[in-house]
Amino acid sequence: MINKPTSIFKTIIIFLGLTLCFTQARADTDSQQKDEPPSIKALQRLDAPRDAISRQVVRFADWVDTFFAGDRVYDELQESHVKLYILQTHYENEKPVYETRIKAKLTFPKTEQRLKLLIESDEEEEEDEKIQQETIRGAAEEADQSVGLRFIQKETKAWRVQTDALLRFPSSGVETVVRLRLRRREVKGLWIHRFSENITWNSTDGLKETTRMTFDRTLTTSWLFRSTTHATWKNKNGYFNYGQDFLLFQNISKRKGLTYQTG
Repeated sequence: MINKPTSIFKTIIIFLGLTLCFTQARADTDSQQKDEPPSIKALQRLDAPRDAISRQVVRFADWVDTFFAGDRVYDELQESHVKLYILQTHYENEKPVYETRIKAKLTFPKTEQRLKLLIESDEEEEEDEKIQQETIRGAAEEADQSVGLRFIQKETKAWRVQTDALLRFPSSGVETVVRLRLRRREVKGLWIHRFSENITWNSTDGLKETTRMTFDRTLTTSWLFRSTTHATWKNKNGYFNYGQDFLLFQNISKRKGLTYQTG
């Protein structure tokens, strides 16, 4: 004779055991699904648009720097090149004045593009120290020239570290210049973030340090917005100089462009 309460009790125990095992197995399956990486095939469809946008953003920003004589693009170009820069400035009720600058770089082919010969004019950031003359010839004769070597210690997609050693030839004699430059670039969507740290030692003026942060964003296919924050310290006077600039660049054609700046 079967004891019904005992039979019902055993049935309940077996049912609860099976339910617990099923729940645990499902929990383990869900945990594995959460731990598993997303499907590569699902992400591959997003790679092409993302890469295309990044390339377009970087290409537009580089065109802006090239068109408006930005030194960053020429400084990071691996190939040998020569750049002649002539600036004519008009002041109200005064004759126009000129400023000239030359930058040349020769890459040594057997050094994996790490060692380069540099020839460049001195670059002064302060407005009152710029060499401006009433003729182009006068500006060229007054510009201080430097010659030296550049060695690139490290260069990746995001980072670049380089050292320059130059001899500068001002009217007062010969000066030695050593520069250490650290740069980083990061692209996020329509934004480009650039960070640079420059440390320069001059045998006459001593140390100089400049930190710069730049944010670029494409607004349309013809407009680029740029925010630049920079700080410079000079051992010559012991002061920090800070600056904040906001710029809009307009691409009209391959040969025409406009820039609007406040800062």
